[in-house]
Amino acid sequence: MRIPRLEVITGCMFAGKTRRLIEKTRSLEKAGKKVVVVKPVIDDRYNTTEIVSHDGMRQQTRTIPMEVQPIETIKGADALVVDEVQFFSKEVVDYLLATPTQQIIMGGLDLDWKGNPFGQMPRILCYADQVIKLHAVCAVCGASANRTSLVALGEAHRGQTIVGGPEKYEPRCTECFEDWMHNIGIGLFLSKE
Repeated sequence: MRIPRLEVITGCMFAGKTRRLIEKTRSLEKAGKKVVVVKPVIDDRYNTTEIVSHDGMRQQTRTIPMEVQPIETIKGADALVVDEVQFFSKEVVDYLLATPTQQIIMGGLDLDWKGNPFGQMPRILCYADQVIKLHAVCAVCGASANRTSLVALGEAHRGQTIVGGPEKYEPRCTECFEDWMHNIGIGLFLSKE
């Protein structure tokens, strides 16, 4: 069995990960490839049947469970595109990585709002043939942002998985993120769920 090529697009929120996934999907489709796009069922921020970038770019998708392997096998696809992969369990990630296809492109957050590795992303990054790390613009100082801060701190009790957009999160550079973590009383890189 041929091992598919794995490309991972990662970075903080508002860095353009979903936009990049949509652009890659459209390029593959223009080249005549059959592309299947999936996202976790929990991601209902903009739409349940599409992946949507924060600036409104849209692509049809299938939603799949976060914990249980999808019953429907992705057959006959030349490429599999996965958005918000950090939300999936190890079993689902293993299932997706074993998809019989030529190429897999996965996008997701590498770090959670506490600055800790997010879900299965560290393992996925290790398997990747190519990693693209995108940055946003820091909402505080305008520098290059590589972290995501939770501005809706009332939801912090929910742990690592808090689905949301600009009403809950903003991008921060490392320095502004560290200042924010200090101000809310969380030790950087040492916090647990």
